[in-house]
Amino acid sequence: MTTIRLISPTGWQVVIYGDALGEVYLDTGIGLAVAMTKALDRLDEIQQVTQEAALAISLPATERNKAILERFRPDVLKNPGNPISVEVMSGGERTPVSSMLVMGYDGSEFDVDLFADDWIEKLTQLQLRDLDLGIYTWEESEIIASWAGARNQLVMPLLAHFGGWYAPPGVVMEDLRLCFNHFLLLKSCFCAIGWELESEHLRVGNGAYAYSYLSGERWYSYRNKEDQRFVIVNIDPPRVMAGTDENILFDVVSDPLSLYNNTRPFDWFFGIAAPGPFDVVIEVRGLKVMLPAPPPGAAAYTFFVQAYKNDNGELVFLDFVTAKGAVERDVTRTLDFTILDRNATGGDSYGFFFGYGDLNPGGVRVPYNLLECSVYFRPDFPYYERTQDIHLADLFQPGLAAMTLFTAVAELCNGKIETDFGRRIVRLQAANNYTAAPGTTIPGFFQRTLPPLNMTSKTVPGSLTWKRVDMERERFFNFSFAEAKDAYILQQQKENWFDFILDRKRGKESTKDFENKLFEPTLEIFAEGSEVGGLGIFIPALWDNILALRSNKIGPRVLVFYGEMEQFTPAGVNYTWSFEGDGGKTSIPYFAQVAGQPVGGAFVPLSFNGFANDLFRLYYKKEAAEEDGGAEYEVFLTGGDETYLALNFRRTTLIQGEDAPLEVQVLAVRDHEFGTKVPVFVLAKLISC
Repeated sequence: MTTIRLISPTGWQVVIYGDALGEVYLDTGIGLAVAMTKALDRLDEIQQVTQEAALAISLPATERNKAILERFRPDVLKNPGNPISVEVMSGGERTPVSSMLVMGYDGSEFDVDLFADDWIEKLTQLQLRDLDLGIYTWEESEIIASWAGARNQLVMPLLAHFGGWYAPPGVVMEDLRLCFNHFLLLKSCFCAIGWELESEHLRVGNGAYAYSYLSGERWYSYRNKEDQRFVIVNIDPPRVMAGTDENILFDVVSDPLSLYNNTRPFDWFFGIAAPGPFDVVIEVRGLKVMLPAPPPGAAAYTFFVQAYKNDNGELVFLDFVTAKGAVERDVTRTLDFTILDRNATGGDSYGFFFGYGDLNPGGVRVPYNLLECSVYFRPDFPYYERTQDIHLADLFQPGLAAMTLFTAVAELCNGKIETDFGRRIVRLQAANNYTAAPGTTIPGFFQRTLPPLNMTSKTVPGSLTWKRVDMERERFFNFSFAEAKDAYILQQQKENWFDFILDRKRGKESTKDFENKLFEPTLEIFAEGSEVGGLGIFIPALWDNILALRSNKIGPRVLVFYGEMEQFTPAGVNYTWSFEGDGGKTSIPYFAQVAGQPVGGAFVPLSFNGFANDLFRLYYKKEAAEEDGGAEYEVFLTGGDETYLALNFRRTTLIQGEDAPLEVQVLAVRDHEFGTKVPVFVLAKLISC
C-alpha cells in the first residue's frame, strides 16, 4: 500500500479531510504501490549524476483530490512550478519522495510528478564559499609540515609555476597556492547538508590523493587580509564644506609605512614600489553628510563623490556615487560603497572629489556638513600574506556549487552513485575494490552477484520482438577536459594531448563528445636552475599565458599529490632547488596530472590521456565494455503485469527466445501500462545466448 500525506495542510483541509490525528492524505489509485516500488528501485541504480528521482504517476480525480489539487493545476497557475511538500510511504516504509508537482488534469485524473528527498538539489544550492572549513596559517613552518605530512589533507600548498616566478632565483611562499583534497572537501559538503559521503575510491583508492585547484580570478583574496601597506584614514572632527568640487584630505588613523600624503593638493599618494598589476580595494564606510534644503521652489540638490586614480598624470575616474537631498528640510544621508581597481601599479595615486548642489550644467554649489567618513585603502597583491590566517572557503571560485565539483569528480572515475535514504548516505563507487588483497578475484562492481531470473514460464516462444539499438548510436566517444583558457595549453589540447577517442566498434560513423565541464588540463614544464636557485626540476605548470607573466585566468585543475620526491639527472645527480632561501633542497612536493617524472610507484590515472594506465578501460569501463560485446536491444516481453513485476534491475534475466533461453540484463523499462496485458517494452543488454 502506498500513501501520500501532505506535510503542511491548510486549516480547512485538516477540518474537512483530516483523520483523527489531523493528518491529510490524498486518494491513490490501484497499482500505484507497484509502480512506486519499481521506480524507486531504480534510484539506487543510477549510473550518472543526474536527478532521476522524478516519478510520473496519476491520481484519481476524487472529490478530496480535486479540492486539494485543483488550485495547483498548471492551467490555473499558468506555470507548473509550485511544489507540494509530501511524505510518501510504500509498504510501511518511508520513501525518499519529499515533494510533488501537478503537471496536468484531464477531468478524470491528475498527472503528477514526485521528487526524491533531494541531496542533489541541496548540493546544487550549496556554494563552496559558504562552507566552514577553518583557516590555514600562511607560515613557512606550516607549509613544510604539510608537505612532510600525510598525502591526504584537506588543503595542500601547491608548488607550481604560474607563467612567471615572484622573485627568481629561488622559490618563495608567494609562488604557492592552496588546493583541496577531493574526498575531504566533498565530505564537508555532504556534512553541510546533513548527509554523509562514503567512497572507497576517494578514501583509499586512486582518488585518495587527488586535489583540485578551485580558485577564481581573485584567488589571493580572503577576509581580513591585511598587507603592511594597509592604510586607514577618516574625518575627525566634522567639517563645514563649501560645497564646491573639492579634493578631500583625510586624517590618518593607521599608516605603518607612512604612505599617505595629506599635503598634496589634489590626491593622496601610496608609494607602493611593486610594479603590478595588483588590486586596490577602497572601502568607504559611514560617509555621513548633513545636506541643507534648497531655496523655496528649487529642486532637491545632490551630494556626490567622484573617485579617481592618477595614473602617471592621467586621471582615470573609477566611480561616481550620489545621494539626494530633501526639498523642504535639511536631511542627513549615509553612504557605504567599495571601489575595486584591478589594474593598479606602483606610483598610482587615488583621491576623491566631494560636492553638493545642482549638478546640471552651470548649476550652483552650496555648503554642507561633512560629519563622518572612514576610508580603508587595501592593496591586494596576488599572493597570500605571510603569517596571516587564510579562511579557506574564501579561496573558492565565486559561484562554484558543491554539486558541480561532485559531478566532475564522479565523471573522472565514472562512478556509480548509490543513495541510502534511510541513513542519509551517498556512496560513490568506482570500478575497483581497493581493500582486496592483490591477486584475488573480487566480485566487482560490474560483475553479477545473483543468479539469473528464469522467465521461461512467463513468456511465449516466438513472441519476443527485438530491435538492435547500438547500431544507431555514435561509434566514437571523445573524452576531454574543459577547454583551457591558456593559449599554450589550448594548443596542446587541440592536438589531442589530453583528449581520448574511444572506438566502440559498432555504431554510426560519428563522434559523441564527453567533456568534463569543470576541470582543465595541466602541463609540466622544466624549471631552469637560474629560476629556482638550483640545478632545475620538473614542476607542474598552471599556465595562463605563454608570455612568462603571471595572470589570473587559471581555471580549475585536478592533480595528484605524490608526496615529497627526489628527481635525478640521467647521470644520477639530484636536481635541486631553493625554497625561502634554503638552497640545495633535493626533495620537492610533487603534484602532477600525468606524472612526467618517476614517482616511485604506479602512476595514478587521473588525466584524460591514453598513456596513463589506460584510463578509459579503468574509469570508463562501462563504455569500453562495448568494444567486446554486450549489445543493447529494445525488447518487447509478453505477460503484462506478471512480467513487469518479475523484472529486477539488480540481476540478469532468462527469457525464452525462439530457439533457446537468452540471458539479458534489463537496463530500463521504456513503457508499460499497468493493469493490461500489453507487452512490457524494455531496454536490455544481451549477456549470453
